[in-house]
This record gives sequence, structure tokens and C-alpha cells, in this order.
Amino acid sequence: SFVLKDRSVNIQISKEKVVGYLLISNNYYALNSKGNASIVQRTSPEGNLPVFSNFKTSSETKLLAKEMNKLATSLLTGISEIHAAPDSVNPERIKVYMNDGNEIIATLPTFSGKMKYYSQIKAKATGKIKINFEVGAYSTELK
Repeated sequence: SFVLKDRSVNIQISKEKVVGYLLISNNYYALNSKGNASIVQRTSPEGNLPVFSNFKTSSETKLLAKEMNKLATSLLTGISEIHAAPDSVNPERIKVYMNDGNEIIATLPTFSGKMKYYSQIKAKATGKIKINFEVGAYSTELK
């Protein structure tokens, strides 16, 4: 709050939650929960948040941010990297690498909804697994 010649001005600053870092040309840019990337470039990400690679359009990054913002903090910080991995069948396909060594194939718009089953699927595994959330949910052992 500032006071200028008997008048006061209130300024509110809101800080959006950072949901990860976009990797673009070997630089990292914080991505907030609204899908806006920071203009500040870093040489490495900060904190224990995921790194996002190969996302090319602002509509992709906005959807990515929306999905990341829906995740529980434990799931968000459990993700190491997410790569856009479109194919001819699924243009919104992503590949997710978890900090625990597991891998996930998913579709971006349904990712957060299906990730709520991650801990249940992981608990049934005896080793490292690859989970496919594209259609339904199933896992195979990683080799």
C-alpha cells in the first residue's frame, strides 16, 4: 500500500504456483499454473519440479500446466520429466519419467485424472514398470 499526497493506492500482487520448467534450447523457463512461461531463463531448473520437453505451442503448455496444477504435490514432485511424444494415432501423447524409475505413457488431457491410480498400480509391482494410461490403464515390467 502506498500513500501519495493524502491518497492511498493498494497494489495486490499474486504469485502463480510454478508447476515445472520448460526446456527450450538448453535453457529452463518456469511454467506457472496458468500456462505462462517466465521470461527469465535459467541454466538449470530450481526445486524438485518436473522438466517439460518438446512442447511446441502455447495451447499445449496451457493444457500441460492445467493438468499439472490438478496433481497432488506428492505426484507433482515425483515426476522427473515429461516429453511431448505425439504419434500418428495420438497427437496429445506424452511420455513421463518418474523419479522412482517408472515410466508412463499417457494422453495430456486425461493425465491428471489417471495419475490418481499411479500409487495403486505401483504398489502391485515388484520392480520398475511402464504404465500405459492412453486407453485404460495397464503396466508392464521395464527391461
